[in-house]
Amino acid sequence: METWKLMEEKEITINRECYYFAIQTLCRGGYLNEACAQMHNISYVNQCLDLMDNQIVGKNELTYIQLLKIAVLQQNLSAVHEIWRECTKHYNPSILCLQRFIWSFSKLRDLESANLILQKMIDISSQRDFIVYINADGNLHSLRLDIPAPCKGNLSLLRSSPGKESNCKLGRSGVGTTKGHVYGISKSAKRTQKCFAAMKLLRKSFNDVIHACASMQNDVLAEKLLYQMQDIGLEPSRDTYSAFTMAVLSVRGVHDAIEVIKLMDKKNMRPYDSTLVCLSARCSRSLKLDLAESFLDKVSSFEGPYPFNALLEACDALDLPERAIQTLVKMKKSGIQPDIRTYELLLSLFGCGNRLITEDDLVLQTDVSKRIHAIDMDMMMNGIHHSQLSLMNLVSNFQSS
Repeated sequence: METWKLMEEKEITINRECYYFAIQTLCRGGYLNEACAQMHNISYVNQCLDLMDNQIVGKNELTYIQLLKIAVLQQNLSAVHEIWRECTKHYNPSILCLQRFIWSFSKLRDLESANLILQKMIDISSQRDFIVYINADGNLHSLRLDIPAPCKGNLSLLRSSPGKESNCKLGRSGVGTTKGHVYGISKSAKRTQKCFAAMKLLRKSFNDVIHACASMQNDVLAEKLLYQMQDIGLEPSRDTYSAFTMAVLSVRGVHDAIEVIKLMDKKNMRPYDSTLVCLSARCSRSLKLDLAESFLDKVSSFEGPYPFNALLEACDALDLPERAIQTLVKMKKSGIQPDIRTYELLLSLFGCGNRLITEDDLVLQTDVSKRIHAIDMDMMMNGIHHSQLSLMNLVSNFQSS
């Protein structure tokens, strides 16, 4: 800004290039359009849209992609539908643009719209109707001439409330469907880098939709998409199988999810730690402790005590305090700090609710008292304050011992 002021003071002519570089610099500094998505501030977005409206500046595909990022941050599905309607009105979107729409609808859990656009993307890829390349940084770019759509004074794409239903529905005429000639994609991918770039985008879009299937517990669509990938010669990735595992686990249970894991093993693919954690927790809820521990042993890095707490709950349900101690030791070796739920479960495990301690069994009483005291001291050392439940368990344990 100081440079700009100096140019004005010296009456230096400011041409179009100067304006362009000034705006670009301000964007990188977090002030204008492209910074809006990162700053999560919708007021800046509206200011930019108003400025574009006043200057009669049209929107290109990059503009729509930036608006999609903001709409997803707002969790505004209606805005994404409106952006799609306007974008397809002026453009035949490139596969790069379609991929961002698929990502947006998947993030906002609109599986129907995401899948429809995915089928359109497959259709375009099969016709080789794409011009994309991978730059030196590994990012994908479109080489297609991107002429901005004419501005007609209606740039309020993100002004609607996220909670309101949109009147704009994603029609099949807007996204198209597959036409049965998708099987030539894999051969094309071996020939040119452009096809490789398209396949990379396509795989990413499949993964986005299958991840959405997992969160929506739609195992049927997830399986259908997995088979479709294989039909068109697109090899499912580690991310694909991990997402599919979660979709299967949420609906069909542990047994079927393990079959997917076995398939990954055959392909020398290791499940993500997050997938293994979910499998372990689900096994714990099913009281399959050995299986739960086997999945825990495969996790390379833990983000929290959740899977260990799930295992402790199973130990509590089955009255296995000694096994709970082993779980606690394993938890500490992994560098995971217990939370209040961990201590609630430990106090419950060594309380009178789990095993009846008779007056004659003084050795066992003393042992339990020592462990309860050790648990309480461990809480203090870790800076964990008692909850109402942990206090009730603590008082009950001391009364019984």
